[in-house]
Amino acid sequence: MNRLVNIFSQALRAVIALKLRSFFCILSIAIGISAITIIVAATEGAYQKAFDIVASFGPDSVLIVGGSEESRGIAQREKTLTLGDAGAIRSAFGTAYMVAPMSSVRDVIVSYRGNRYQTQVVGSMSDYSLAWTGPWSRGPISPRRS
Repeated sequence: MNRLVNIFSQALRAVIALKLRSFFCILSIAIGISAITIIVAATEGAYQKAFDIVASFGPDSVLIVGGSEESRGIAQREKTLTLGDAGAIRSAFGTAYMVAPMSSVRDVIVSYRGNRYQTQVVGSMSDYSLAWTGPWSRGPISPRRS
């Protein structure tokens, strides 16, 4: 017990004598803990966002995105799918009750009554809003054929 008290008093004297070093040591520990907390929170937020996106589609939905692996690697979208492809998907899957092709353009300036806004413009068909809200929330819908 005497040895433990001796070690503690020696450590306390070192902390008092080396105030700047002690301050930087405590600061580095605080920064490290903060960094780990931020990383964990960001990771959990990303997982939650991914689950929210999947939940917005519903349990029986598929999202098909055009482009190549190279363009996805640098976060660019190539418009490689056409309306003909959407029709082919609709005819290839007879049990598909909804096909909603869409295209979007970001950073578009729109104006209304003298006010200008920068927004994203989405072009699609009438099924687009149903695809994002989900038919499972309103009960079954009848299959739609083109």
